[in-house]
Amino acid sequence: MLINLRPPKFDPESTFLADLQAAYDGLTIEFHGIGRTSDGLPRFPEHDDMARREINRAIARCAAAVSAAVKREKRWLVLRTLQRAKDHGLDITPTVVQNTARRFLGRGLDQKAVATLFATPGRTAANHSPVRAADLVQFERELVGRMQVLLFEMDLEKSKASHLWATSVERKNVLADWSRQRLAQLRGRMPK
Repeated sequence: MLINLRPPKFDPESTFLADLQAAYDGLTIEFHGIGRTSDGLPRFPEHDDMARREINRAIARCAAAVSAAVKREKRWLVLRTLQRAKDHGLDITPTVVQNTARRFLGRGLDQKAVATLFATPGRTAANHSPVRAADLVQFERELVGRMQVLLFEMDLEKSKASHLWATSVERKNVLADWSRQRLAQLRGRMPK
């Protein structure tokens, strides 16, 4: 494990910190793989543009993993908040869920999953929900506040993880190994 993150005020079921940890652990492994084969033999690219390309790919994969973790956490917050509203008696239908998701996440959710969580067995289109947009105003106000807190907490954790990775011993060791290999390449011999 590369870094040890302090648990923030995330839901106990949240996987955000574990996903963030996995993204940076993966980046360390990929960085190590740029300069070493799976057998541990040196293989740092001879050309700077090749090395830069591999480094940029590794960083992009880490960023994509972090971005996916953020999206999952936001989706989880919306679903959790809607479920709490339903548990407190608000008639939350799959349509309400999809509309709320589109407003807060920019897209809908998997229809099967939404139906499993929020559909009422035996309910038909003739049984309209009494919930109207005005009924959801207070609920959405609460969700906006929760989303802002969540985004702030995630930004803090992402910054901390990035800083911890940038100053980690593992990263410094990988960069030192690359430097030794590059120096050996310039001198015309392979490092150990």
